[in-house]
Amino acid sequence: MDTSMALAYPASKFEADNNLADQNVLLKYRTAADIVNGTTGIECSMGILMAPLERTLKLVLNRVAAGASVQDLCQYGDDLIEAYTSKIFNKGKVEKGIAFPTSVCLNNLVQYFSPQAEESDVLKPGDLVKIELGVHIDGYIATAAHTTTLNHDPAQPVTSRQADAICAAHYAAETALRLAKPGVKVR
Repeated sequence: MDTSMALAYPASKFEADNNLADQNVLLKYRTAADIVNGTTGIECSMGILMAPLERTLKLVLNRVAAGASVQDLCQYGDDLIEAYTSKIFNKGKVEKGIAFPTSVCLNNLVQYFSPQAEESDVLKPGDLVKIELGVHIDGYIATAAHTTTLNHDPAQPVTSRQADAICAAHYAAETALRLAKPGVKVR
């Protein structure tokens, strides 16, 4: 194997960057996760109190409605991430911002659709909507995703094949999490 193009990443730096006992590493992961998933406020070991945040993912989900532009939803998610990250870790050279551009996939698209401004996909009743986004603080990444359906009548439960697929995926993930234990080999 030709390793001439490989970047040098010293083992000591790898250990330091991935040391979860280091409060700075944890703070960066937690901050990224708080921006994605929200928090009620967190006080870190350095005495900094972060104000409560509305979950970025939840704010994007709140805009999911018939007639909403996929491009506008993606731009809104990215704008929220940039707004939140612009207010933190402003001392020194800490890179931060979008780790994973907001993507909104409809129906048969599985992942990673973030359209250009000129694309005009809009949400319609009956659409299966998958939203994914990610934040990084100094390279420490947190991502989140959510799948929902745009029901014809939001007051009624979803009973379509889409609902069956969402439930099947949920229960499969729950089963996999229960099976994942230290020492258990996965084949």
